[in-house]
Amino acid sequence: MMIQMIVLLDDFTEDNGATYLLTGSHRQDVKPEAEEFYQKADRAIAKRGSILLFDSNLWHAAGVNNTDTQRRVLTLSFTKPYMKQQLDYPRFLGYEYGEGLGEDLRQILGYNARVPANLHEFYQPPHKRMYQPGQG
Repeated sequence: MMIQMIVLLDDFTEDNGATYLLTGSHRQDVKPEAEEFYQKADRAIAKRGSILLFDSNLWHAAGVNNTDTQRRVLTLSFTKPYMKQQLDYPRFLGYEYGEGLGEDLRQILGYNARVPANLHEFYQPPHKRMYQPGQG
C-alpha cells in the first residue's frame, strides 16, 4: 500500500542515529516490544546520497544522534492515488496558489483530491469539486 523512500543527505552511522529497521515486522499483527525491536532490528548504515526503500508498514525508528552534527534526510512516501498524503499541501500553500499550477503538479501536490471541510465545499458543481475524477 505504501513504499517509504529515505534519501540520505548525510552519512548514516550508529553514532549519529542511523535508522532501525525490523526485518519482517510488516507481516506481524502487533507492535514489537521496544526491547525486542532494538535488539533484533538492523541499522541503515549508509553514505550520503544513498536511497533506502522499504514497506512503510515495516517497524522502523530513528536512532539517537550522539554527535554534534545533524543527520539530515528526505522522507518520501509513495502510495496508491486514493490514499491521502501525509501533509495537506493545498491547505498549506493555499487553494488560490493551486489555480495557477499545471495539471501534473496539481495532481502531485493533492489539489485534485482534497477533503471538503464544510457543506459549502461539498455541494459544488462537478468542475469545482475538491475531489476530481481520475484519481484511482
